[in-house]
Amino acid sequence: MNILVTGGSGFIGTYLVNSLVETGNKVCILDNNSARGSLRGRNSEAEFIHGDICDSVLVDQLVEWSSQVYHLASMVGVMKVMSDPIEALKSSISGGINVLKACQKFERRVLITSTSEVYGKIYNESIKEDSDRILGQTKFFRWSYAESKALLESVAYAMLNEKRPLNFVIARLFNTVGAGQLAEHGMVIPRFVRAALNDEPLMVFGDGRQTRTFCDVRDATRALIGLMNSRLAHGDVFNIGSDDPISIYDLAVKVKSIANSQSKIKIVPYKDAYPDGYEDMLHRLPETEKIKKLLNWEREYNLSEIIDSVIRFEKNLIRNYRSLDR
Repeated sequence: MNILVTGGSGFIGTYLVNSLVETGNKVCILDNNSARGSLRGRNSEAEFIHGDICDSVLVDQLVEWSSQVYHLASMVGVMKVMSDPIEALKSSISGGINVLKACQKFERRVLITSTSEVYGKIYNESIKEDSDRILGQTKFFRWSYAESKALLESVAYAMLNEKRPLNFVIARLFNTVGAGQLAEHGMVIPRFVRAALNDEPLMVFGDGRQTRTFCDVRDATRALIGLMNSRLAHGDVFNIGSDDPISIYDLAVKVKSIANSQSKIKIVPYKDAYPDGYEDMLHRLPETEKIKKLLNWEREYNLSEIIDSVIRFEKNLIRNYRSLDR
């Protein structure tokens, strides 16, 4: 098939594009490279178009060419969102609506990648797809990003009920990690790994008691492709993530151990780590029974394996940098 992947140069996008190319598809990537989301090289067999999803003419041309559309393009990482909230909103809303309108116009199936951020402050239980949302104040930019993603979901559902219904499925991604992910966007595992390998302090923001789950990008990629190709997923939303929580402090300890590092662990208050307007959640745990039941999807990689893959990748980068310096 001809497959368009918006944001295909990002971290998840590079894995997705590789999988699609390996299974014989012709893939086109539309990306403005603003996120620089991955340290892994772009697949040379995929066509790359440097452009923006806010360009409706370009989006129309590429969607018309395609058989399926994976819409991943978005600003990545809490740090980026907090530093440039206007651009985050523009990309999520204006660009996202362009993509959905084109898919509706040319009757193309689209997979919309959303985020666990849409659930907001829910943390007392595992989060189901139909859980009510609890968001913070609008002056806190983190929630504006969540609102923009939720708004695009609402647009998709509105288009489902129109004369020419949109053919879509929504994937809400929880923390997705793996080799090649950038530490610069504030992603905690690559940040911890890089510090551990350099015997630098592992900076734990907050008090470290907040818990998160981490899903390997290879498992997430299988889930995305499965949802795209399932007719039963039409017009529905699915969580993608791990159901194995760990505190951020314990995560730092685990990274240190696997990396055999002598680094110290340093607690950093949120006020010293983020701009004003940052709020965090104590826990975030996805309920994933829905996608497991539909696709018989199970994670193949546990947290130790994920950390090990990131360590091996980062060590290889260090070796390459050193060889270039000689």
